[in-house]
Amino acid sequence: MSGIILPVLKTFAFTRGVDFLYRYQYLQGVPTSARPINLTGASATLTLTSWDGLTTYKTLTSGATPGTSGIFFGGGTHNPLDGTIDIVIVAADTSTFTWKYARYNMSLITTLCGDQRLLYGSFGGQGFLP
Repeated sequence: MSGIILPVLKTFAFTRGVDFLYRYQYLQGVPTSARPINLTGASATLTLTSWDGLTTYKTLTSGATPGTSGIFFGGGTHNPLDGTIDIVIVAADTSTFTWKYARYNMSLITTLCGDQRLLYGSFGGQGFLP
């Protein structure tokens, strides 16, 4: 079905004081003939919250300045036509995280699908003293 995004459950681990990067390619179609989604004009938001959802720890958005935490389209080539999405949290931010576990939701807004929940799940911290 064209234009439908099923949210994907994904668990991430991060290390305090180290850059976090998750890169993937957003594709449409069946695996043998899938093609990249054009992300030109798209926007995205990822929100990290406490387990109960009452406290927001960090919000990442597309359009962030390179070298900062955010969501970036186009990978290393910065070409939104290739469907690549990078989720980046820089070391300066991970070093300030005092929580060990968080929930997250990521939404993507495109002209094809509108506002869709793309990813959700949990972040778990490593490098914390007991």
